[in-house]
Formats: sequence, structure tokens, C-alpha cells
Amino acid sequence: MKKIKILLVSITFSVLLIACAKDEVTENTVNACGDENYTYDDNVASIINENCTACHTIGGTFPSLTTYAEVEANITRVKVRAITEKTMPPSGALSDEDLKILNCWIEQGNQEK
Repeated sequence: MKKIKILLVSITFSVLLIACAKDEVTENTVNACGDENYTYDDNVASIINENCTACHTIGGTFPSLTTYAEVEANITRVKVRAITEKTMPPSGALSDEDLKILNCWIEQGNQEK
């Protein structure tokens, strides 16, 4: 019985610790964006063009990411592969600054202009 209590206390503590860490990451992400308004045209297009469109073009690797409409249509895929998994681009993860810009742009509603 004592082992079960210790196990339950350990699990509870672990869950609370993870929940607090998640809140900190979310808060840091929000604070990282500051008051700046990120747009595709001003901030994101250059990141996509420099890191994605060598492969992700019409007739190239799916999905094509050559226009705002194509990037927006695939925003979930872009977020997962570039930000969450950091598996794109295949040459290596984006820089911390590019990741911040891309994440803030998505969090702010991925505006074009």
C-alpha cells in the first residue's frame, strides 16, 4: 500500500511539473513575439523562399510553398515539420530567429500583409 501511495504522489508531482513547464513555454513564446506584428510579406516570405522553395515548388516536392496561398493552405504541415519536429528543411532546423518569426506569424493568425 505504501508503494502505491509513493507511486501516486510521484505521478501527481510529474504531471504538475510538466503542466508548469508547458505554461512556461507558451508564455515565453507569447512574450517572444512582443508587440511586433508579423506578416507573410514582411517577415515570412523570405524565410520560406530561402529555406523551402528549392524543393517545394510546383512539380517538385509536395506541397508547393511558392505563394502565400500555398503556405497558408499547408500551415499545419509547415508548423509541425519546421517548428515542432524541426525536420524541415532537411539540411537542418531553421535558426532560432526564423523559428520565432514563423511561430509568431502563425500564432498571430498568419496574415499576408
